Amino acid sequence: MSNYELLKSEVIAMLCMKEKTHSQLLDQIPERSEVLSISDMFEDILKEVADFKDPTQLSGGNFRQGQYVLKPELWTSEFDPIMVQMRSMQRKDYQAALDNYTAIMKQSGKHIGSDVLWPAYQPLKDINQEFKPVQQLLHSRTLHAALFLVLHKAVNEKDVSEPVMYQCIALISLALQCQPNDITQVEVGDTCNDMELSDWFPYNNMLKNISYTIKTIELTRKEKTDSSNPFRALLKDLHAENSTFPVEPPVQAAFAGNLGPDVDDIHMEMADNDDIDDEEDDEEEEEFFDAIQNAMDIIEMTGVIEIPPEATAYDEEEKAPIPSATDTAKCTSVDINESMLSLLVKLYSKLSNDKVYKRQATGSTDPKADSGCDPKAGSGPYYIGKLLDRLAELSKECADRLQVHPKKRQEEDNVDAISERKRKALERQQHLLAKFASQQKQFLEENPQISVESTKQIESVSMETDPVSSLEEQIECVICTQPIPASEDNPLGAVVLVQTTNVLNHRSVVGDALEHEAGCSNDVIRKPTKTSHVINQQKKVILTQFFKEESSYFAASLGCSSSDVHIQTCGHFLHLQCHANYVKSLRLSRHNLKQGEYLCPMCRQLANSFLPCSKQSLQDDTDGSQVDSTRELDDHRIRQQIEGSFRKDFKLNILPDSVRNFLMQILKPKEFLERINGVALINTVRTNLELDLINRNGCLVSKQPCPVPKRSCVGMLLHGIRAQYQSTLRSKLQELWELLLKGTPDGSDSPPALLRNPVNLLLQLIVSIRLPLSIHHFQYIAKVVWRLTCTQILTALSCRFTQEERLAWKEKPKRMVFGGCPVEKILSSVIGYFIRGKLYQEGAHMDVEITSTVWTRGSILNEVEQGSMNFIQIASLLQHYLYRVDLPASKEGESEFDTLLSYLKLTNVVRNDDVNTSDLATILKWCTELDNVAIRSVSQTQQLLALNHANYSVPHLIQLPHDFSKLFQHYSKQKCNLCYAALKSPALCLVCGNLISLNATCCKLRPKNEGGLHASVCGSGTAIYLSIDSSNIMIYRGNRSCTWSSVYLDHYGEEDSGLKRGKPLILNEARYSFLENLWRNHTLDHNCKRLIQMNLY
Repeated sequence: MSNYELLKSEVIAMLCMKEKTHSQLLDQIPERSEVLSISDMFEDILKEVADFKDPTQLSGGNFRQGQYVLKPELWTSEFDPIMVQMRSMQRKDYQAALDNYTAIMKQSGKHIGSDVLWPAYQPLKDINQEFKPVQQLLHSRTLHAALFLVLHKAVNEKDVSEPVMYQCIALISLALQCQPNDITQVEVGDTCNDMELSDWFPYNNMLKNISYTIKTIELTRKEKTDSSNPFRALLKDLHAENSTFPVEPPVQAAFAGNLGPDVDDIHMEMADNDDIDDEEDDEEEEEFFDAIQNAMDIIEMTGVIEIPPEATAYDEEEKAPIPSATDTAKCTSVDINESMLSLLVKLYSKLSNDKVYKRQATGSTDPKADSGCDPKAGSGPYYIGKLLDRLAELSKECADRLQVHPKKRQEEDNVDAISERKRKALERQQHLLAKFASQQKQFLEENPQISVESTKQIESVSMETDPVSSLEEQIECVICTQPIPASEDNPLGAVVLVQTTNVLNHRSVVGDALEHEAGCSNDVIRKPTKTSHVINQQKKVILTQFFKEESSYFAASLGCSSSDVHIQTCGHFLHLQCHANYVKSLRLSRHNLKQGEYLCPMCRQLANSFLPCSKQSLQDDTDGSQVDSTRELDDHRIRQQIEGSFRKDFKLNILPDSVRNFLMQILKPKEFLERINGVALINTVRTNLELDLINRNGCLVSKQPCPVPKRSCVGMLLHGIRAQYQSTLRSKLQELWELLLKGTPDGSDSPPALLRNPVNLLLQLIVSIRLPLSIHHFQYIAKVVWRLTCTQILTALSCRFTQEERLAWKEKPKRMVFGGCPVEKILSSVIGYFIRGKLYQEGAHMDVEITSTVWTRGSILNEVEQGSMNFIQIASLLQHYLYRVDLPASKEGESEFDTLLSYLKLTNVVRNDDVNTSDLATILKWCTELDNVAIRSVSQTQQLLALNHANYSVPHLIQLPHDFSKLFQHYSKQKCNLCYAALKSPALCLVCGNLISLNATCCKLRPKNEGGLHASVCGSGTAIYLSIDSSNIMIYRGNRSCTWSSVYLDHYGEEDSGLKRGKPLILNEARYSFLENLWRNHTLDHNCKRLIQMNLY
């Protein structure tokens, strides 16, 4: 065998056991002096025999490194069980290779069924002439007798393992592939001695011996009369031969005369002690002899050490004891009348459930064409059948004997066996059902608040409830399995995780091109200047100069503060009492969880809160009746109903304690001003809707209609917050509604309508109106706010026109209906009013880019679409979650904006020919309010208009360089900005791009846990760092941290943790994108299972 073939077999054997990386293969190849350099040869072999698997994600949040896997087609031709067994260090490695072989054969369709797959042994290969005599061992008479015993035991007993059987069949197959040098024959009797295996068969040829019939075997058994344990006799023989053990009475008597007169006393004292400890000594001796017997059995079974016959003892039933003078021998003859051929036929029938062997016709007569290299695979009957076919081809005597079939199985036996299996399966099923019923009964007894009567009441109520009126589908507690509805004091709620978030603050404005690769300039990192956090802070600063700070929170864009809260659920539900008992049990079991945290009892995901399910529909009246949502209502009637609700005296609903506790958990991290004026809860809804939109990659329209996801809690959150608002806040509702329809009242210190955020207005109206809110009411409110949105965008757009363009659009009488709003008419009215006011004052221009764009109808429509896209998407999500209406599917030739307009029924909100008089009067009132603000500062008013509808992109992590060496060379030279010493453990924040020290020991001025402190500022407790010294990713979540997989891999897809191997590392885009999605979707806690407890301060 050449060096290339030898190395190839080594690589194949290693890949059969397990998928391995490039470095693992190089390390595990045996060193050979004749092969000095294998690098070139090794790479060629890898390309020939293995496929490369890209790094992929594993369970638990880790990633698989780039590994090589054996090509599937080589499993049938190159898999050698003997080579694998020789190269495996442990038994589990060899078993893993067999399991992989079984999996590949099933995937390729070459093995069907649940039977144990036997490995395909390779045929004999040409070897050096000097080693040819080794193959003659296959024709040894002793080996043939041993194989006969294995086959006989496999047929008549059940404790023969599959490996023993397939190795026995493999040896017979190999013996048929080579011929003996010379065939000799010896005389054998009809009776064979069980201890003389070499005298069982007459020939030194497997083909002749396989059909030879063994008639009788004489078993020599000996009864032992001295002791039950054979090692007692062996130990006595050893003592008798060894003179240093004077334990026998004659020896003691021989020495008694020379020891003196006190020897007898000494012996008497020893005898007394022996009488006392007799029982203990006997027990110790029995344990000692049993231990020796077990050890000898293990050694004999493993075959590591050859045990001489005189050291092996057998019990009375199965094994022969050691000969001694006190033993008596008995000879027993057993009639066998079997040959290896007949045993093979019976074994075939036994393994195939009494199936009769039938010979398969084959035309090959080559002795090397054996089953070992067959491309197919199978279990025991498959290989035994192929062996019998081969024997029939090679020997006419075997073929003649195989023509006589054994007795066929009767159909009645088949029916009885099938019925017996069905009966046993039914008994097992009934046993499991009884076990589950007893466990459920025990749980109900321990929790008396869930009684049988309440269960029956639940079933009756659920049958009478209209399924359309229910916001949630039929769900049940995963602990007690009791369905809803539940009682008010024990509601059913979702398992949720509430965590602070700062993801929305890192959104950048579309078109901001300041982001670039980290480390590609002299600066540490260049950050995008136009982020949502910066823009929202600018709006707040300007608004607080004109209005009160409390009212400024409503006008600014919510969902962009450091105290934002994200709520997510795994989709499982618990009763409140079950939740309390479960959390208490976890606390007693010493789980590494903070107060309030628990693991979902179903999916084991981290959670820390309980969100009660609301069974009251938006369309339910206070008296329990429902509004007919199928009846069409005109705009005038809907407006009358909404305004009538302001004067109607509704019954004040008492908020359940479970809902109040959940809302208090949301309000806990909020700022003081947010809590006192009611902004906090609306801020939470806005944050979760924006994050839901980000999780959908900023697009709500797909190829298929999208139903409400089961793992979303936005609908339940909206119902809970709506219940809170309707029980507490009612003062500002009428003021907001009049602001939309009539404008801000004179003398009000609130921001004008054209400076308010339309999404916040829509949310506040939806959660505050005390009215059975049908989908028609919702769409009318969305239409009113949509008109305000279009007016805001057109007003901001008109500030970018030149004076000539304003005059041209003011006089343009053409109609241009867009989304139900006649854009040209509104734009003409806005320009006609402000051209006489202060907003277009010369010398005061907006802080926007000045372009030479010719403002045509198409460009204006495009500006309106981009500016109002966020409002349309949020309104669509609200309708989707509140009324469980599937999101629309994309249509050919229609944009997402047009599809969502149709989804919200906004295409017919206004007559297509003109704007009615009341709507035009409202728009002019809005313009008057804004012009009064512009008197104070024209530039700041224009800046507020421009910032109110900024178009943000999906948040991203910073862009890393492709080569890690650039990053290492740039940041490894950074020094502490306080003591100017070398920075210890530098780490780059992948969210904001700042460089920190994870182990600040250079000076006392730097905080000890700078990573945790920066996480609380940058990501509200979440941070992702790239360690410059090790290339590893460090994840910080709250007071937990863990090491994640590296995003920089070498050419073979392997990590270099700690930079020990010195390989060039390149950025793996798939891993970095996956990490970015974990951060953006708030799933770091669920994915990183190795988060450990750590004190940040």
